[in-house]
Amino acid sequence: MDKCATIVGAKIKDIRRSKNETQKQLSIAVGVVQQSVAAWESGRSLPNIPSLIRIAEHYGVSSDLILGLTNEDKLP
Repeated sequence: MDKCATIVGAKIKDIRRSKNETQKQLSIAVGVVQQSVAAWESGRSLPNIPSLIRIAEHYGVSSDLILGLTNEDKLP
């Protein structure tokens, strides 16, 4: 597993769970199939840039937070 994919997947999962959403709900909001969300969260793949932007907009966070580039410890 790629370290970057693992970090991004964990962030997506943490944010999604903090908002009490299912993978299916996130997949609908982003416009992908639920299996894509599962693959991101497990670190098997990374979201493409448009999907990353839609995730960030959906949750009201920066893409930097999802990418693990900020020092923010708290999720929204």
